Amino acid sequence: MKIVLVKDVKNLGKRGETKEVADGYARNFLIPNGLAEPATQSVQEKMARIAQAEAKEKQAQDNKMKELAQKIAGKEITICSKAEKGRLFGAISPKAIVDQIKKEGWEEIKEEMLEIAEPIKKIGKYPITLKLSDSVEAKITLLVKPEEGKGQVFLGLFFKNCFFIFFMGEVVFYLED
Repeated sequence: MKIVLVKDVKNLGKRGETKEVADGYARNFLIPNGLAEPATQSVQEKMARIAQAEAKEKQAQDNKMKELAQKIAGKEITICSKAEKGRLFGAISPKAIVDQIKKEGWEEIKEEMLEIAEPIKKIGKYPITLKLSDSVEAKITLLVKPEEGKGQVFLGLFFKNCFFIFFMGEVVFYLED
């Protein structure tokens, strides 16, 4: 029996394709579950119109993403994070990067668009590729800086009638009793 797939079916085909399948498979599974329709002339024309409308919509989306890529390409995004000796206390997550991008006015960017080569665990500059659509990419730079004045440790220690204050691992104040 010839059918036209209404939805993607694993191991059979993609939406809009015309396939030849066993009669029982079509009547008992595909058609009742709304996955396919018999391959009549009207169904094939309907699927062709739907495919044409989807192609126009995809083209419009690609044009929009190309404009966005031209605007955002080469931009530098800065994130401050707690760090010590050049290493971060935790990795920079894709969500944190997207949140920072959105703060800078690029609301269209989503987490799944980010392509990061390796986890970001150190201070420095990192290239990030934004895959805006199947055919459109933009490259931006992520600058990771340490937070100023945060994450710094003060420690007071009383030992044998002496009081020590440590800042970032060094003694900065010493008082004898």
